[in-house]
Amino acid sequence: MVDIFVDMEKPFLPMLVSNWIFGIGIAQYPIGVPHRVLSFTYSLLNITLYCVVAFFAYPYYIKFIDVTKSTLTTMIFSFSISILLTIIMITSGWFQAKGVRKCIIKAAIVNYLMQQIMIPKESTVIFFKEFIKFLIPLTSIFLIITFNLFITFSESFAHIGQIGANFTMNYPIIVMFIIDSSFVNIIGKVKNYILILMYANFKFIKLNELLYSLLTSSADVPQHKRTFKEFIYKEKNSKFQYLKSIRKDYSDVIKCAKQIHLRLVELCQHASNTYGLHFLISTAFAIGIMIYNTYNIYNILASIVITSAEYNIHIMKPILYNCNWLTYNILKIVRLSWFCDSICKESVRSGDIASELYDEPFISENTKSEIRDFENELISNKLTLTAYGFFHLDFTLVHAMICTVATYLMIIIQVKSTCR
Repeated sequence: MVDIFVDMEKPFLPMLVSNWIFGIGIAQYPIGVPHRVLSFTYSLLNITLYCVVAFFAYPYYIKFIDVTKSTLTTMIFSFSISILLTIIMITSGWFQAKGVRKCIIKAAIVNYLMQQIMIPKESTVIFFKEFIKFLIPLTSIFLIITFNLFITFSESFAHIGQIGANFTMNYPIIVMFIIDSSFVNIIGKVKNYILILMYANFKFIKLNELLYSLLTSSADVPQHKRTFKEFIYKEKNSKFQYLKSIRKDYSDVIKCAKQIHLRLVELCQHASNTYGLHFLISTAFAIGIMIYNTYNIYNILASIVITSAEYNIHIMKPILYNCNWLTYNILKIVRLSWFCDSICKESVRSGDIASELYDEPFISENTKSEIRDFENELISNKLTLTAYGFFHLDFTLVHAMICTVATYLMIIIQVKSTCR
């Protein structure tokens, strides 16, 4: 019996290890051997230590008010939300563990099917690319946190409580990034080590490359020109009649490609269902933070204009602090939208290539029959990624983000003006 799980831990190793370190989900190594008691104990210990640090760091957190330019009530609310989010994100990982396990099984089946049509697994290549994809955004988060730490406590940086306060506020952002990256790891890969595209998209691309290799048309000789020439010369050219009698049978390849495509769509849909609630909470939190940061920046700039104050380091600190997190949350939603939109387009591209192959003059009727079945499967199983069914994860999310932030910002400004 073939072991389909051979080398399957490599593409998912960055995701699994990062989740285990932060106490998210159930550790299983080797793949398929869960350590539930150890995972639950470690997660509870992680939550307990975080709450203890938050308790002792709270008095130092209030000093943030000089930098963020927020009210005391807002500061206490955001501190409580950070603790609540951390607990929710870590505990939700326990329920996501079963879904992640099913995603890995589906990925293993896809690998096995692709090997049947001579597409290699390339587990080692995917591992290094996934590691780079995970490392670059994580490094940017730590740079933002470190930069904000120096902005906030540049005058009295020595006390450990100040670092603890910064840790308390930023830890849930790191945990959310780890879970976001877990979803992206399942459906994504890095192309050329810089451009991050859509594990499932990597497979979609390989599948489309195989389908494209079956075509005989090219950019120099497109399909419509070849069809027109065949219409004119089919009676005169005996070589054409001979080639027409030699039919190419790709029915087995198309049949296997159809099964691979269906499994990849199921893999992406299952990943979307597994992480849907997380993305609903994460996106709502990110948009809320963007509204908060944007309003803070507006207040600071408005006060400068009204009082005709000069720019100095004390004024620039809160602007930089809010701009950093505003930029991060914008890029976070754009990055997620780009990932999901790219894989949906790659899924549709498989149908476009199959349709082009259907018009090839030298393929057999069995192949055309399999292509028709393939296209019916594409229509009935269209890939859509959603956040728990509330909204689609594609570039429409970016549009909704801009509209939501602008609308609520105007409402808050008008309400504040009316109250004054």
